[in-house]
Amino acid sequence: MIAREAHAAIVAKVSAEVSEERKLYSTACRGCGVVFDTHLSLRRYCSSDCQLFFTFAKSGHCYICNTEYEQFFRIGGQLGYEFAAEHLPCRVRFREEHPELVGCDCPPCRDVRGLRPKHRKSPPKNRRPQGYRKHRPAVLERDNHICHLCKLPTDPDAHPLDDTYPVLDHDHPHAWGGSDDIENLRTAHRWCNETLSDSLESFDRIRPAAHARLRPILEAAGLLDVA
Repeated sequence: MIAREAHAAIVAKVSAEVSEERKLYSTACRGCGVVFDTHLSLRRYCSSDCQLFFTFAKSGHCYICNTEYEQFFRIGGQLGYEFAAEHLPCRVRFREEHPELVGCDCPPCRDVRGLRPKHRKSPPKNRRPQGYRKHRPAVLERDNHICHLCKLPTDPDAHPLDDTYPVLDHDHPHAWGGSDDIENLRTAHRWCNETLSDSLESFDRIRPAAHARLRPILEAAGLLDVA
């Protein structure tokens, strides 16, 4: 209990300091019309819920009273605004029933009102292991830096974002169950690899476009003899 009171006192102090330093803007909610103060100059709704209800109402569905427009198929336009105006009392009633939701949405203000931070840190994504990259030197040497798709040489001195930069391509795409073993890895130009993507189709139909695009670059880099 003491820890909670101490935390509340700190939050109140920080919020007061923030309020003094940051300018408060007075604005009218587009959803229900109430005038509220906020530190966020671009905020136009008193709460995220009011914005959500107003957006759905413009589409012909009031989620507060669970009423649909008689011909509901995302009506929009003037009919949508008329339907939203008709159900304005619903949003006003919701606002009066949940006064803690109304106000500034910045983290200190939400904390003062006992709301969770709106912008929480996203959990780390389940990224695919990149261990297969350790095979890069061996794969490039084995393939003699030749792209297995267009049969033209790659440029190891190119910028990593350039079309001719050598990358590792999966012979059998990883998205289709291919492994990260060195036997399934091939050298490829960045452009060729990104163009083919995870497709299982042959590169033959794309090869003329690859030659037209990459040959001039490789000739300028001295990696191809100019005929």
